[in-house]
Amino acid sequence: MKKACVASTILASLMVLAASSGLAQQKQPSLQDLQAVVQREPDNPQAHYMLGLKYEIQGNSQQALQAYQKALSLKADYPEALYRLGELKAVQGDRQGAVTALTKAVKLKPDYREAKTTLGTVYGQQGAAYLQQGNWTAAAASLKEAVALNPKDDAAFNNLGTALAAQGDYDQAINAFQSAIQANPGNIDAHYNLGSAYLQTGNKQGVLGQYAVLGNLDPALAGQLFEQLSFPRGKSGYAKETPQHGQAGMRPSLPAEIAVSPPPLPDPLRYTPDLQGAPLDSKLPSGQMR
Repeated sequence: MKKACVASTILASLMVLAASSGLAQQKQPSLQDLQAVVQREPDNPQAHYMLGLKYEIQGNSQQALQAYQKALSLKADYPEALYRLGELKAVQGDRQGAVTALTKAVKLKPDYREAKTTLGTVYGQQGAAYLQQGNWTAAAASLKEAVALNPKDDAAFNNLGTALAAQGDYDQAINAFQSAIQANPGNIDAHYNLGSAYLQTGNKQGVLGQYAVLGNLDPALAGQLFEQLSFPRGKSGYAKETPQHGQAGMRPSLPAEIAVSPPPLPDPLRYTPDLQGAPLDSKLPSGQMR
């Protein structure tokens, strides 16, 4: 018996329905079409997954969540369903549920870029929450996970540096702030914090270097950094004088938001029916249409 995935079967049905108008390759499966597939093949996880995609496209996140959960109850190692489930949980504020689902998706599919990026963002949000609570150790642990998964998250790097600086680890904090700037040279918080960290370690040129950069990016913030500097008695306080070891606070960044990617249902179904996950057996005999 020839194997066929559920998506192919859906398209076959639509071809029959649209044959008279010649739109078989353009019409998309409706919600009713997908619900009918689920009714006929209730034990097929891909059918439930594709129904979840359709619910998402229509903005019904709760029913999409239930469809993904049903797909995973039938096939626990379904990375695509785990990713969509984790992303929805993250948007709803269930960070632990999101971490659990997304971590498993990445473990099953290590090159799953979208899942890794979303998981990194969730860790970044978690780290920022710990930072706000003053839990520096937990914040640093979460933020290290965030930047490992998404090295372009400048907000997570800046917040990691803030957590490390709060623990007195200025050398590692400087590395984190530098990484934030490398990811986003316009991150004014990271420039300010790097200057503050240099101040704590006595790096005079480093402080003045960040002061100069901020002078172009945000003169007001550059002024705030300058105010933290102390100078030898009798000096004018002009920036070219030698700064001494002083005190400066850190500026955490708002964590990145979950960027919900639209479910890729229409185009993959139209052009490459087996794109969404591994093909699964249909219960229909080969060649039979619905």
